[in-house]
Amino acid sequence: MATFSSGASGVSKTGSGFIRWLVALIVGLIGALFVWVATPYNNFIIANSYISDSYLPVASIFCITVIALVINPLIRFACPALALNFKQLTLIFAILLAASVTPSSGLLRMLPYSLANASVNARSDKRLADAYAALNPPTKLFPDKLVYGEETPVADPFIGELNPGESIPWRAWLPPLLSWNGFLIPFWLMMAALGVLVFPQWRDNERLPFPLLPVLQSFIDAPEPGKRLPPIFSRRAFLIGMVSVFALHMLTGLNAYMPGRAPVIPLSWDLTRFFSEEPLTYLPWHLKTSRIFFTFVGIAFFMPNRIGLSIWSFQIIYGLYIMIGSAYFPPFPGGAPADHSTGAFISTALVILWLGRAHWAHVMKCMFGRIANSDDRSYLFSGWAFVLGLAGMIAWLLWVRVPLPFALFLTTMAFIMALVMTRIIAESGLPMLAADSFATLRLLRLIPAATHTAASAFFGGIVSVLIGSCNRLCLSVFTTHAIGLDRETTQSKRMSMGGIMLLVVIASVVICGAVHLYFTYHHSATLNGMQSPIGNNWVGTQTFNWSANALLYEQQKGAMSVGNYHQIGHLLFGFFFALFLQYMCLNFTWWPLHPVALLFIGTWYATQVWVSVFLGWLAKVLILRYGGSRIYRSASPFFIGLVIGEVLAMTFWVLVSGIRGYAGLPYEIVEILPF
Repeated sequence: MATFSSGASGVSKTGSGFIRWLVALIVGLIGALFVWVATPYNNFIIANSYISDSYLPVASIFCITVIALVINPLIRFACPALALNFKQLTLIFAILLAASVTPSSGLLRMLPYSLANASVNARSDKRLADAYAALNPPTKLFPDKLVYGEETPVADPFIGELNPGESIPWRAWLPPLLSWNGFLIPFWLMMAALGVLVFPQWRDNERLPFPLLPVLQSFIDAPEPGKRLPPIFSRRAFLIGMVSVFALHMLTGLNAYMPGRAPVIPLSWDLTRFFSEEPLTYLPWHLKTSRIFFTFVGIAFFMPNRIGLSIWSFQIIYGLYIMIGSAYFPPFPGGAPADHSTGAFISTALVILWLGRAHWAHVMKCMFGRIANSDDRSYLFSGWAFVLGLAGMIAWLLWVRVPLPFALFLTTMAFIMALVMTRIIAESGLPMLAADSFATLRLLRLIPAATHTAASAFFGGIVSVLIGSCNRLCLSVFTTHAIGLDRETTQSKRMSMGGIMLLVVIASVVICGAVHLYFTYHHSATLNGMQSPIGNNWVGTQTFNWSANALLYEQQKGAMSVGNYHQIGHLLFGFFFALFLQYMCLNFTWWPLHPVALLFIGTWYATQVWVSVFLGWLAKVLILRYGGSRIYRSASPFFIGLVIGEVLAMTFWVLVSGIRGYAGLPYEIVEILPF
């Protein structure tokens, strides 16, 4: 009788666990659907501040805030047995993070618009159309033909607007959806598996800080006994930081709607007039004008000191380098800093692999040897998923007739970009950062033109964009952070989480892609009438122009726009400089500089955030020096409050603009975070 009761109890617990898992899955997917509809509407129809374009995605955080801080406490008050527990909230948050990968900057801001624009350009440019004819790409890749003078019935109303009574040509977009997913799904499979594989090595063995995790966990931590909200929301320091920043941005928004009637505290400055004489005129603009973003102040507080120091100091060092080179050693090679960054990407990837060599050897052993436990079984499946993703990318490139050596190179660069980007975020926590598309293009352009084919030139450019600009929100980054939310989960459960996130991203291309098509076909201008969605989205429409230009260069068998300076020398300098910095960091605790800052020198993201990182770094240094570790721990909730306060303020003003726009009322764009 006792045995039967025990078995029944076990079945009951299993059934209850499955129901809780299913409830969390449904809630997460409902939130994901909100992200997929709200993001293209907000970003391109309202033309509002972007809400799914960082590793702290505003739309997803809005959803988890409503679920964890409003709905769940009400359920806990009315019926505690039905309240969502920590593991359910972890799954919901993971789904919401995965839902943010494709809707905006990144894939769907660019891919469908570039496909349509390619047909329009070929229709009006005979030289380009002839190059496409010689390339002879699979016709399923584009919604219209790439023929000079040919009508483009799918692209024209997409870039413009459907005529009354016309319907969206859904079927014309189905072949491109299936064709491009032939590359994208293996790419995402590789990244999801990569995130699962590297997380235990980086967290447990290399002790990387993952500065974003404390912020993300603060939303879903289990309440203390007798409380209904996560513990941090009862900390006075947190509330002071959050409310202060929220109130400051409330004034900013009120001033936008009522100019002169609401006070505003300026957060930006322009000192250009103080740099009007040579050589100071050659200083880059971001050293003359900047702005404070409290999100980056808060995140910098949790960075290791040498990383925070490196991020802001490298901006000044390279700014002086550009000024001196431009003033005293003209002509200054403007692309040199980017070449240094590209070289650093390669050497950093090699160092990451070298540091984790024992872990990768264990993964290989699990893939080909005996399985000792459930963790090894997870490494078996994740390792083969990673290999399958790489093989799928190579197969797709061969399908579009890219020669095997170029296919191997592009696949390797896709892996390097994902690996290094995931590492940068794990070490720095910077929520806005993306791999440089031009890094792969620079290396491609160094290959002699005679060895290129039309396919390697064209699809090499496209893949460079897909693994760079179109991968602004890297799935492997979200995977490491999603599986890191639960501090006590097992490796096999992390693998399951990675699989769920992969499926969510695949679904997002279909569902959110359809939303993009619907809105773009039905709107020729933003709701405030200022510009068309395509005009606002010019980055997306022009994305494949680099590939088209590369194709034209190849057709002429000319040089593919290489630099007019010793580009290889600068690439090698970046390669060895990053190696030197990494060696010093690994061997000398007193060494102050880290190569992570070299990886995004000259990028838009670095120019936007370096002052804020400086302020967060300075606050941490002063607190540790004069207050010690106890005061540092006490101050930590305040800096999390700065981050959450700014994100919630942006959420509030985005909702105001969205609701007013939907209701046909005039609205203002309140810019709080860079995008």
